[in-house]
Amino acid sequence: MHENWVRFKAAVSFELDSDYAFPLFERAFALITLLSFYFALLPNLGWDLVVVPSQWNGTYFVDAYTEVIPLMATISLGGCMFQFSQIFAVAMPILISLSVARELESGMMRTKLSYPIGRNSLLLTKCLLVASITVIPASLMSLGGVLLFEPGPKDIGALVIHFVSLWLSSAMVISIALLASLVSKGLPGALFSGLAVSFGLTQLPLLVPGWPLWIDSFCNPAHGAVRLLDWIRTSQESMLELAAGFGLAIALVTVLLVLSISVFRKMEV
Repeated sequence: MHENWVRFKAAVSFELDSDYAFPLFERAFALITLLSFYFALLPNLGWDLVVVPSQWNGTYFVDAYTEVIPLMATISLGGCMFQFSQIFAVAMPILISLSVARELESGMMRTKLSYPIGRNSLLLTKCLLVASITVIPASLMSLGGVLLFEPGPKDIGALVIHFVSLWLSSAMVISIALLASLVSKGLPGALFSGLAVSFGLTQLPLLVPGWPLWIDSFCNPAHGAVRLLDWIRTSQESMLELAAGFGLAIALVTVLLVLSISVFRKMEV
């Protein structure tokens, strides 16, 4: 266990020095922070309670506002997660391709594997570092934007579902791009196949809006969560459909990661 941890730390240090030098992290964090607050603010623009002076009832409007706040917070966070799922469907395949396919093509991967790092540790490090500059700051900053613009009570369950949906969407994109990079072994092929499959899968629910919720939640979990919580509202049947779509997405991620590890172990670098 201790040896695996030492190898993992060595892989992280190696990757940071070679692929994620200053100021990549800082620029990514600043951009995602700006986008998070912008996406969180969007649902609030132009929204207001209509007040007719002759019909003013302070208690009614306070109660109405109190009821609306949790829904607005859910809509704001859902909008953030969905928008980022679209952005990451393009950004993540590019980052994975540059980190994996380009190094296979240039021979840098062979150099890294000559150190006592381990293939599994190296692949895990590459995936975690991509997540650390994308989905992790996006989740934290989106929550910060919602807390800033939507004070008051929150529907915790709905917020958790939105967080899970973005992480699951990102895991699907990373696993697809990782396998594409390992199979193609070249940067052009990895970029084309990874972008085509990842972005195409996330766009399918928008192209076929009449699909069942479970298919929607499988293709793009973030869109499925928005469709359930913001449009359909929660019901037992729809929650089961969402869970089925999430379960299929988790199964796909697991299969793709197992295939990627198997391909990388047998590959002559």
